[in-house]
Amino acid sequence: RQALVHWWQIDSTNDACLRLETNSPVRFIVAESQSAGRGRRNNCWFSDFAGSILFSFRHVASVDSDFRIFSLVFSLFVVEAVSAHYPELSCWVKWPNDIYLGGKKWMGILVDIVHGMSTQTIIAGLGCNIRSDIVDQVESAVGLSSQTNEVDKNTLAQLLMRACIDASIYCETSDFSALVNRYNQYHLHHGQVIDYRFEDQTHIAVVLGISVNGHLIVRNGDQDLYLHAEQISHIRLASSNRSAVYSLSDTRVS
Repeated sequence: RQALVHWWQIDSTNDACLRLETNSPVRFIVAESQSAGRGRRNNCWFSDFAGSILFSFRHVASVDSDFRIFSLVFSLFVVEAVSAHYPELSCWVKWPNDIYLGGKKWMGILVDIVHGMSTQTIIAGLGCNIRSDIVDQVESAVGLSSQTNEVDKNTLAQLLMRACIDASIYCETSDFSALVNRYNQYHLHHGQVIDYRFEDQTHIAVVLGISVNGHLIVRNGDQDLYLHAEQISHIRLASSNRSAVYSLSDTRVS
């Protein structure tokens, strides 16, 4: 009975997990390349052969467990594990599901949840850029090999898989409240002035933190708003001139 399946090429590791029967023993599907990798909001995840770590984790849990916070817990555990293994790197989590390295996107996480009568199946896909010669030409992306000479793909893959398992164990028994402060510590935009898209309009606000339910808390003028990940897109740091116009820098949090 296989707990891990390895493919040289596959359409999408998440889609492959979705095709499995509920009683399948497979927990991880790993691939060297994907022809139809998926990202958030139907974006594509492009990867050349063996240039990335690509896997999906599959976990069947009771419907009583709250896995709506899984991507937040998983991304936090990834950043904490990477920071411990590579203390020289500047690694951050960008809400809701990206990992940044040196100010550029390094990893992406995509979580699918399939609800049944008594169980729910959580499928968490992760893509991690390794080879800098493949992704560094993309302005917003970075590969690990451009940041450190100590690149051991197998060791890093095991570290990321362990973080995934630990996140699933955490979500079985705990909520996000105990992790809020830890998340804010590693949150790329914590205390920063950002632009974000909501209902096809661009808004500007200062990030106050993450709520116990995983919402992004922002201040827009004199209002504190709780943003859901599915409601917004294109989160980025606001330009300095717009920050000055709104004078939001005075409300930055530590």
